[in-house]
Amino acid sequence: MSQSEKTLKLDGWAAQAAPEEGSETQAYRQLIVDAVETLYASNKCLYAKMGWTGKAQPVSLIEIYRAVQNKIDALKRLGKLQRKELWPYYSHGKRWLDRRINEAACPKYYSDGVPKIVAVTAGYYAPTRG
Repeated sequence: MSQSEKTLKLDGWAAQAAPEEGSETQAYRQLIVDAVETLYASNKCLYAKMGWTGKAQPVSLIEIYRAVQNKIDALKRLGKLQRKELWPYYSHGKRWLDRRINEAACPKYYSDGVPKIVAVTAGYYAPTRG
């Protein structure tokens, strides 16, 4: 028996389809990759300043979510100042963004088949070139 057969489904339940592969999901994935690379590099610098020679720690889902939301907020504020829209997309919630983070670590979403971030362990990510 599969997991979906064990789960109680109420009337009207339907499987959630993957979002259309469009400019919005690609833009979000790029923000996610940028956030992971930036946070990982800042961790690495901080640890080096403290004299720790080990690898930087992977970045958590909540850290990525906050960084992406901060970047979107900054783009919206800057767009208002410049009187043009720099982030034309809807600001999605954490669960939606968590799914895009998982996709950003999946090879099938890259033309060369090499993801720019990897899941180190459940809920933690690091850049592939670190």
